[in-house]
Amino acid sequence: MNPQQDPIRLLEGLLEQLRSGAPSDPPQAPPRKPGRGPAAVYVEASDEVFPTLQDAERELSGLAGLPAGMKMIANNQYSRGIQRYRCPYQRKKGWDKCPFAMRVEAGSDGKGFRIFRHEDHPPHIELPGAEGSVNRNRILCDEAVKVVTVSCHSGATARGTFKALREGKLLPIDKPVSDRQLKKSIYNLRHKVRLNNPSRPRPNSAALIDIDIFCREHEDVPLDPHEAFCLSFSPASDIGTVQEAKDSGIDMWYYFTTPFLLERGCNYSTLCMDYTHSLSYCPFPTVLVGGITPPGSFHIIMMGVTLHENSASIEIGLRALLEKAATRDLTYAPMGLLCDSAPCFTAGFSRVFGECRALGLSNDLAIQQPSNSGADGLRARLYCYVHMWRQTLRHTAPMLRNSACNKEQYEALRLELKHDVLSLQRVPEEYHFPILAKLLAVKWTAIHAEAWAYFSKTWLIQYGNWYQKCSNDIVPPTIGRTSNGVEGTNAALKRGGINVNLSLSSLLSEVMSALSDYSTLGSIEEPEEFKPSRDQVMHGFR
Repeated sequence: MNPQQDPIRLLEGLLEQLRSGAPSDPPQAPPRKPGRGPAAVYVEASDEVFPTLQDAERELSGLAGLPAGMKMIANNQYSRGIQRYRCPYQRKKGWDKCPFAMRVEAGSDGKGFRIFRHEDHPPHIELPGAEGSVNRNRILCDEAVKVVTVSCHSGATARGTFKALREGKLLPIDKPVSDRQLKKSIYNLRHKVRLNNPSRPRPNSAALIDIDIFCREHEDVPLDPHEAFCLSFSPASDIGTVQEAKDSGIDMWYYFTTPFLLERGCNYSTLCMDYTHSLSYCPFPTVLVGGITPPGSFHIIMMGVTLHENSASIEIGLRALLEKAATRDLTYAPMGLLCDSAPCFTAGFSRVFGECRALGLSNDLAIQQPSNSGADGLRARLYCYVHMWRQTLRHTAPMLRNSACNKEQYEALRLELKHDVLSLQRVPEEYHFPILAKLLAVKWTAIHAEAWAYFSKTWLIQYGNWYQKCSNDIVPPTIGRTSNGVEGTNAALKRGGINVNLSLSSLLSEVMSALSDYSTLGSIEEPEEFKPSRDQVMHGFR
């Protein structure tokens, strides 16, 4: 028996057939409502082809015949180019559910959007007794709405917004509302404010196709020197889903800058870059790229969001920077790179700007390419000595602790190692570094051979360019050999410079906003008049 047939109606049909002696057609299942699924029928709502999804969305309310102030609500996405919109009265409290829906479909090449709709849009019927129900949109008074709007624009969190309402005595505690309704009204209003903020654009949704469209719309260099634009992005057609890209190792990247930062960046001879996490709950780290000026100030050039922390992502971002600069008659020719010891920075930088000098001493602890050695065209790859010491302590502390008889002996060994390492960092001249390294090799081989073997192999031979006078013909000694500047910028972003979010689309919007902030401040900052003392140079500007 067909499971869609009602058993009771089937029995009634058989009884009627027995009484009349004539065959009876089996009862048919009730017709499916044309809301969604295979039975849904859509017709063209307009002959016009819209250039962007946002242009098509602006016409939905008028083509649907909605009252002023109401708009169709995006609630589903099919494949990569079909967005479904439902009538706002489908879930409007106190009103009968409306099954009406519309669709916006992208062309096969991802360009051009057309609008389709259900053939009939039934009238909206208010349910009896709905006058006494609480309307969530009316929970907050006009003054409270202004406070929420200002708080959202200023980057305040939802909790901070709630405190502002409480301190202003604007919470509707005299109304019959629950805490859930109050929180929901604040969250919904904050979401609407962010979506409708023209100064902080964001993709229409977290779908990769919408992010693709958003990046294409922001590829052109804007007239406003402090408005962020997209340098390069990975097309959604090459990815599939984020999980598929992550599992298969496919690279995903989104790089942004502003016209002012792009123009200012060509003046820096030493670049610095660093990855940071904790800016979003989505699995995308953020990379900062900028220049360094004495004594170690970091000036941002661009920001990127990538799926993988690898050399390919860094190379793509730097090449995009070069190509966009060339279109504006700007030349990028940095000679130095100063950051932590991540190999992806070294490989990406050298592929774009040229081969680097030796990264450390030779196996016999000798300088391989001293400064002013005539190695024309070679770049200098320098390392942050703060990172060096932290990694050294992380690996050698257990070794020293196991060999020490007590805590006091361990502390003495640790302090002695720190003193010797910092003495290496502060050698007066470049040629002093291998001399002191060989003397310390004799000393520490006798004290703790295992600890010295790690330090020598890793921080003298593999990553040895962290001392103050290394490559001082390229990176002047007035610049400290640390990446504290970019680390400070990362910390500022984590402390409120970027609102922690859940989606990639929100993260890209926050990145563009942060770039506009730094660009605006950079245009009015005063030039630094720095005259280092001998003591500052010797101590590496810690």
